[in-house]
Amino acid sequence: MKKNNQYSLLLTLFTCASLASCSDNATNKTTQATEQVQPSQTSASVTSNGTQENSAQELIGSWTIEYISERPVIDNSPAQFIFLPDNKIAGSASCNNISGTYTLNTDNKSLTFSPMAMTRKMCPEALMEQEQRFTAQLTDINQYRITDGILYLTDEHQTVLFKASRINK
Repeated sequence: MKKNNQYSLLLTLFTCASLASCSDNATNKTTQATEQVQPSQTSASVTSNGTQENSAQELIGSWTIEYISERPVIDNSPAQFIFLPDNKIAGSASCNNISGTYTLNTDNKSLTFSPMAMTRKMCPEALMEQEQRFTAQLTDINQYRITDGILYLTDEHQTVLFKASRINK
């Protein structure tokens, strides 16, 4: 009986230590990604229709997602993209954190994402539904544009899949 109690205590301590390590690691990665990203200070030329001529530098930074597939996101939703300078992307799909890489061609304004890594936590049903819409649209993105400070991510037919605004910090 005493041996079972010691085993249970050891197993409980190991589980708690493992969970704490995972939680700290995820928090540190999110904090590092957020700290590394500063909004671009580069100037952009604006065309006659108000569209900025995009450069890779303009995309770098944090963007709060306002619309997913023509539907506004939930108020105070954490959904965001964080474009890092080394073609890495991080952010939040509404509930879970995402990370991956992106390929950008500023000549034809093409943008594609690698398969994303994502944490797996449960959230309220409304955020989970929004996150499902978010993840379903990622593979369809193939172009981007920035117009009047708003980032539009579109599919091959120029249908807007995501609309986001820069986070100024």
